[in-house]
Amino acid sequence: MKAMLDLSGIKSGGGAQLATNFLAHIAGQGGTKMFEFILVSDKFPRTETVSDFSELVVAPSSIVGRLRFEHVELPCIARQHGVTHSYTFFGPGLPARTGLKQLVGVAYPTLVYDDSPYWDYLPPGFKVKKRAQNALRKARLRQADHLIFETDTMLERAKRAGLVTAGSSVIPPTPTAFLKASPPPHTGPVRFLILAGTDPHKNLWRLFEALPMIADEALDVRFAVSITRNAFLAAMVHPDPAKARLVDTYFEFLGALPPDRLQEAYDDATVVLNIADLESFSNNYMEAWLTGRPLLVSDRDFARDTCGGSAIYVEPHDIASLVSGLRQFAKGQAEIAAMVAEGRQRLKRLPTIEQRTSQILALLSGL
Repeated sequence: MKAMLDLSGIKSGGGAQLATNFLAHIAGQGGTKMFEFILVSDKFPRTETVSDFSELVVAPSSIVGRLRFEHVELPCIARQHGVTHSYTFFGPGLPARTGLKQLVGVAYPTLVYDDSPYWDYLPPGFKVKKRAQNALRKARLRQADHLIFETDTMLERAKRAGLVTAGSSVIPPTPTAFLKASPPPHTGPVRFLILAGTDPHKNLWRLFEALPMIADEALDVRFAVSITRNAFLAAMVHPDPAKARLVDTYFEFLGALPPDRLQEAYDDATVVLNIADLESFSNNYMEAWLTGRPLLVSDRDFARDTCGGSAIYVEPHDIASLVSGLRQFAKGQAEIAAMVAEGRQRLKRLPTIEQRTSQILALLSGL
């Protein structure tokens, strides 16, 4: 077997970190040359984190450039390397090709959540574009030889959506090795850590909408967000000068966080907040459990199935529900010790990096 590693679907720091952990473990086991080459997008964050593990092949992210690359250039490169297998870490996989066996990791909740409120709040033009993109991704995933999902919830929804046409497995992710448990701050406001971009499904705009109610109740809370102030304000669905004036009172903008700054961000946090409409298995959940933080999350099946009693659940599109969740932490009504204990138990159920890597490589070689 000669394999290539496809990371071209990864454009976020969280996905890049998981891929780096995977490669680092293989290298540590003497398998540096496991993959003939690694395929990344020209938008892959921090290519230096993976360039030491194998030859890098960079794919253009433009639609026309990507189509030409996948159908003309990539097959030539694969033949030159004698590639017979590919493993897509996260993404839709590659075009089907005779003689190429594909193992594909799926983490696209938009493909299986047609009933999500996410679709109700998208601009019409963006919604049409996203639906078309999803149709192409679904068609490609149906051609894969084996699909890997992170949760049973995602697998069952994928089956109902008709995505699973061949083999499938559930392999949960592995927590990062860069974080450790630490005591939360004992003084000052309740700090909610939000490690998210400005994608519409993350619902950061709902926190913006909630600011007047938070101010009226004088809740002693702050939000530390891993984006810039300008990016946050640009993503607001309903810009409002009155609410914008409250932003600097309640928000701290951390910008993009490299791995070596994550621990500090968690050390300063009281609660981890993720009110997304769509997730597969968010890094936020695992990292909250690992660092000993409770969670405030959206009331969705993926969140309840994954987090159980380690979180308080809110409806992000109901401002009263969202503020109620914030209030429980601000007023000391949340059972934090029990939530943290539940998180520790759920962390123990996740595979180690050794177990997860072994499962993936066994599936790849068995195709």
